[in-house]
Amino acid sequence: MRKKILIKLIIIFLVFFGAFYYFYFVWYSLFYHPKGRNQNVWPNLLNNPCDYKTKEVLVKKFTHQDNNFYLFIPKGVDLNSSPVILFLHGLASYPPIDYKTYSPLIFHEVKRGNIVIFLSYQKGTFSSLRPKAFPLTAKQVLKEAILEIKKIAPKNDLSRFVVIGTSMGGAVATNIFSEGVPLPKAIILIAPGETFPYLPTTIYGLPFGDLSNLNPNTWFVALFSQSDRLILRENVKKKLLQKTKGLNRHMFLIPSDTHGTPPLWSNHVSAFYPQNNLSYYGYRKIIDATIDCALFDKNCDIVRGENKKALEIGFWSDGKKINPIKKIY
Repeated sequence: MRKKILIKLIIIFLVFFGAFYYFYFVWYSLFYHPKGRNQNVWPNLLNNPCDYKTKEVLVKKFTHQDNNFYLFIPKGVDLNSSPVILFLHGLASYPPIDYKTYSPLIFHEVKRGNIVIFLSYQKGTFSSLRPKAFPLTAKQVLKEAILEIKKIAPKNDLSRFVVIGTSMGGAVATNIFSEGVPLPKAIILIAPGETFPYLPTTIYGLPFGDLSNLNPNTWFVALFSQSDRLILRENVKKKLLQKTKGLNRHMFLIPSDTHGTPPLWSNHVSAFYPQNNLSYYGYRKIIDATIDCALFDKNCDIVRGENKKALEIGFWSDGKKINPIKKIY
């Protein structure tokens, strides 16, 4: 009798714990959006500061075994001199992986004149159960994507190569550099993580790889979101600093601000929202500045956090300044 009661108590505890864990970490970080405190105040969207090189983007889909990859190509641009950006998606519950969640950022970068590779590193229905296999799959698919780029841009030597990884894609990004993979000029991680909160990577996840052997001139930038509980920010920050010794390292916190309506809510996926003050003047500003600095020696003062004006996101309609970007390393 006591054994049955104990089993029931354990089941009840696990159900309540599971529900708490999901809503506190996952739901809050992905789906929750608060109401703005002032209904008659709105964020003033500044003019588009970006000088796009093209308005047209060609999307080409390819299949490598069970994995898809896409090339996003800027039309009317000299592809032989275009920078190449590898974009690594976050963990998905099941493939195939769709790029549409990330399309606002991807299309923005392509219009700036960059070729973007979006590849799926989750192979098979149960691939999400084997995250430690992601880097090998990513490298295999990346090599196929590079061959396709060589067909359309035979003189592009990928010397202007940048890697962007989001969520667990950030962990993948730190584990793919080996023979046959171009060395990046910059690595940009958005809400990077190895596993779920408080779950050891020995049980599930992909530990960050050691990047200290890369060229010391490599720019390493991590962007954290203020209202993201899926990422234990201080823990991740500490691990990344250990793994990136010797690199040109910088880290930023993109803020939330609920002063007006709609509120500016910086969560696990807010970097990929359609254009608003947060996605455009927060995440994209730092991403663009990092690429410009690493490849063209421009806007480095923004990445270093020296240009305080550039870290501003704008103003609410009542004149109140929106919470600015914070340089946290």
